[in-house]
Amino acid sequence: MSVGIGRFSDRRGFALLVVIVVLLLVSLLASQLILQVRAELRSAANSREATSGRLLAEGAVNLALFRLLDKPEPGSEPEWLGTEEFSPGRTYETVLPIGKIEYTARDESGKINLNASTAGLLIMFLQYQGLKPEEVAVVLDSLQDWRDNDNLVRLNGAELDYYEGLDPPYIPRNGNFEDPGEFFLLRGTEILRGRFDPYEVFTVHASANRLNFDSLSPPVLEFLVNGDQDGVSQYRQLKEAGGRLNEAQAQQLMGPERYAQLRNYLGFNQKAGLFYSIVAKGWATAGGAPAQPDQEGGSGDGAGGRPGVAIVALVRLEKDGFNYLSWREKYL
Repeated sequence: MSVGIGRFSDRRGFALLVVIVVLLLVSLLASQLILQVRAELRSAANSREATSGRLLAEGAVNLALFRLLDKPEPGSEPEWLGTEEFSPGRTYETVLPIGKIEYTARDESGKINLNASTAGLLIMFLQYQGLKPEEVAVVLDSLQDWRDNDNLVRLNGAELDYYEGLDPPYIPRNGNFEDPGEFFLLRGTEILRGRFDPYEVFTVHASANRLNFDSLSPPVLEFLVNGDQDGVSQYRQLKEAGGRLNEAQAQQLMGPERYAQLRNYLGFNQKAGLFYSIVAKGWATAGGAPAQPDQEGGSGDGAGGRPGVAIVALVRLEKDGFNYLSWREKYL
């Protein structure tokens, strides 16, 4: 009788062990399923927010175009636009119930013209980027060889034979630059790749060969003030205050010595150009919650850590409208 009871107890213990193992397996499968569902929900939410951010960024592009083309009477613009007078080169932001947008419309004349700027300006910019004199000479000669229509190689330059020997090979333009991105196709520019965005530094469309001080792109501004962040901040504050910047303000921002070096390459009170680079950003809010301005010390993405989309559009203003010349998108 005692033996039967012992066997029965062993069976009960084994059954309990089996139940525990089954429960552990079920719990493991359930946790994996929950994690998978959460990941899919997060992926769907990110996709939805990215799509909403892109639509908001597109809206910001259209808003910038509207303000470039529209010539309203003083005080007639809607209050939600944030200002009564639109100033190219200034960053505007609007907080909406569904998200936040930022946009800047900057005249292309605030960038270095690859087809018209003098060699002196390019030399100073390349020196600012840390290139040695011999490296600067290679880039300058290669740039001129790229633009001319012959196959005669300058002392430090490059023509068809050099570019055909690369992997992969390509053919030089033998004419004016048609896209700022061509800069990094030049011999000697390999060392500069990744240091700056060529579309933010260079242009091929500006009509003047001088830098429009009133509409400088961020990296060109840093170059002019020799990396001085106080000068960058003061420039932005002056732009936020509105109005055109003059020579006295340029000298104050750059310092007398730096200003004297670059004075001949700067332009003031220039007529508004036809080519504008629009930088538009959009961030969607989660769950339809009202968008909140960035808090000090936050991520700086404009929406408290929410994913966003940036669009950079190059446009030419026409008498009866505008034309898109390029369109680039990226996630923030």
